[in-house]
Amino acid sequence: KLFRKKEQFSIVESDYSNDLTYENIENLKKGQEKMTNMLKEIDTICRKHNIQYWMMGGTLLGAVRHKGWIPYDGDIDIGIMDEDFEKFKSAMEDELPSHLWFQHKGNDEIFGKGSAWESVCKIRDLNSCYIESPNNMHNGIQIDVFQFYKDGDIIKYMESMYEGIYE
Repeated sequence: KLFRKKEQFSIVESDYSNDLTYENIENLKKGQEKMTNMLKEIDTICRKHNIQYWMMGGTLLGAVRHKGWIPYDGDIDIGIMDEDFEKFKSAMEDELPSHLWFQHKGNDEIFGKGSAWESVCKIRDLNSCYIESPNNMHNGIQIDVFQFYKDGDIIKYMESMYEGIYE
């Protein structure tokens, strides 16, 4: 493995695709640092309001396997139970710093239209750009928020969580 150090980032080149330039990797690391700070803001608000959430997907895998980020991961994924969602939504809309935005189908009419993102909300950094889709929705670096519900003893993902909530 080849190690390079520039500013505060250590880069192990074998952890990344050969298609990524050194500049791409630096930008990814800067984005990961920004998202880590975003998650700290969310965590502070959730603790204040006793809202439980959890890391999931690549975020959880990175925390366990890499003791932080999967080197090439470009977002944070968190889960929340449906009974906490309205409290979470209200707290995020009221208390996020002005550079962060809680994006959902109810406050962004083109958000996720006709895509898998229609059932996910995001907390976006308004001072960044992360291109994930060709439509005209906001593309700030994001934390994805997935909603779950209990069905007996089983926890399930709400595939169309916004159906009826904002209409």
